[in-house]
Amino acid sequence: MERFEQNASHTDKTRPARELRKGVFWYIEVWLVTVSAACDVCGNSAEDVAFSSKSGENFNHKGEWEKLPKSVTGGRAYNHFPRGRVEIKNGRADIWLTPDLNCENVLNAVRREFGLERDDIKIAVRPDNSRHYRHGENAESAASVSKKEVDPFV
Repeated sequence: MERFEQNASHTDKTRPARELRKGVFWYIEVWLVTVSAACDVCGNSAEDVAFSSKSGENFNHKGEWEKLPKSVTGGRAYNHFPRGRVEIKNGRADIWLTPDLNCENVLNAVRREFGLERDDIKIAVRPDNSRHYRHGENAESAASVSKKEVDPFV
């Protein structure tokens, strides 16, 4: 797989460290694939992007997956791989994710990619075992993007 980084509104390989972001992510083999937008600690977007979630304040997994290149998706459905989202509101980041991803190496990568390694943000990790986050064979359906390798030793 090729390495690339593409944010929702632009491609930027020099994104400053600690830039706070909200969005969605997937864990594919050893890659963390993200679609995100810069925001402030209240969750207000700092970028002019078209959010695809029902609320209009974040991204939707299915809609964003369909925009990704086949070299990333492998032609699989959006719910084939374990996934999650980062929501930012009122100085708090909620990391919603498939319970399979609730481990230090993945959480460290999510914290890095979404700029959550800061003192002014409280983080809540919320493993979600509901039907919404099922993936692969457990999925109901059979049918800022960035891709970063996750270091399993972090």
